[in-house]
Amino acid sequence: MMATSANSARPAVSIVIGTLNRRWHLKRAIASVRAELLFPKAEIIVVDGGSDDGTQRWLAEQKDVTTIVQHNRGEWQGQPIPRQSWGHFMNLGFRAAKAPYICMLSDDCLVVPGAIRNGLERFEREGEDLGALAFYWRNWPEQDGYWVGRTFGGSVFVNHGLFRREAMASVGYADEEEFRFYHGDGDLVLRMEEAGWRCLD
Repeated sequence: MMATSANSARPAVSIVIGTLNRRWHLKRAIASVRAELLFPKAEIIVVDGGSDDGTQRWLAEQKDVTTIVQHNRGEWQGQPIPRQSWGHFMNLGFRAAKAPYICMLSDDCLVVPGAIRNGLERFEREGEDLGALAFYWRNWPEQDGYWVGRTFGGSVFVNHGLFRREAMASVGYADEEEFRFYHGDGDLVLRMEEAGWRCLD
């Protein structure tokens, strides 16, 4: 895994999580990340869409979490706030990330012990052209088995997993215009592969 000196301000991995009014889930997701890698090795960035369930208050108390609040509903000065896409919100976190690797998670995702550490070690072994690693995942308790999603041509799509920040930046991060929510993650991986990056499970 990438070594960082005691004086280095740069973490090994930036964890980016989007959320809206799901404090109960978010607290558990962040706890599972902390069990994997502690501050300052892991930087946790939460992009909040304007929660009003106490999420923002709780996040403000978490000294190891950087919170970006970007309201995505309601009104401001008598005008409706235009709804932004999934790509818009995630890109706020991706662009704020300081680490060479970015882990994208959902706010209801519990990280399997070892997943992030093993992924970082695999990046170091695989070489400079590895752009992304998709985590195997399952919807619990409905699913017993873990799986990885596939898109056109059998390419994996990374809805939970690790990205090389350089690879994401090379394709302009997630598309903010074409996909309101679903399929933005698959599109990101396809564009990375077109640019010559390998994306694996």
